[in-house]
Amino acid sequence: MLAFHKGPRNLLIDLGSGHGLVARYMSKYFDKVIGTDPSGGMIQEARSRTNQEEYPNVDFVEASAESLPFAADHSVDMVVAGQAAHWFDFANVFAEMKRVLKRGGVMAFWGYGDQVMVNYPKATRMITEFYYRPDKRAMGPYWQQPGRSIVQDKLRAIQPPDEEWEVERVEYEPGTSGPHSYIHGTANDRGSEYGIHQDLEQLPLLARGASGPQEQVLGWKW
Repeated sequence: MLAFHKGPRNLLIDLGSGHGLVARYMSKYFDKVIGTDPSGGMIQEARSRTNQEEYPNVDFVEASAESLPFAADHSVDMVVAGQAAHWFDFANVFAEMKRVLKRGGVMAFWGYGDQVMVNYPKATRMITEFYYRPDKRAMGPYWQQPGRSIVQDKLRAIQPPDEEWEVERVEYEPGTSGPHSYIHGTANDRGSEYGIHQDLEQLPLLARGASGPQEQVLGWKW
């Protein structure tokens, strides 16, 4: 993700920041980081977890991804969203990103699939069945849609206007030999395959450490 971004690293905005994990992590790479969330409670939680002495360049603002009134036109170098983009109103988000991002700025979204029990495929199938079985004794009826379906389909529903954005899409399935391995993946919208057990340093930085079997990283350059 950082390799995809070739421009300055003055200001990054983290959409759907939650308790601020991504905002804190990215603060070492940007002069200023602002985490946003539509929930005032999550903003309070993020502030409580963010030591200002350790993260003096991180702030949090209550705002939705579709409206960032605190950000001036063409003032932002990168916008990210970790496991949050499936809730966005995409048409309005893309319009707002075009407004706030500098020319050449980057928007990067990523997410992950369902949890797996490594080396226990039967247990994994049981968990998945419980997640999505459509009766009230399971979790199926309680997922908010279409958000969960977008996650399950690896964020493929998120399609920026082709004429306005340069797109890089990465999908991969993590391996079982530690955080620097994966089993299979595709890169770019053309679907070219890359090999087995490569070093994940070659992939976008925050793609590491998936908690589920599939991780998706989408980068758009405006």
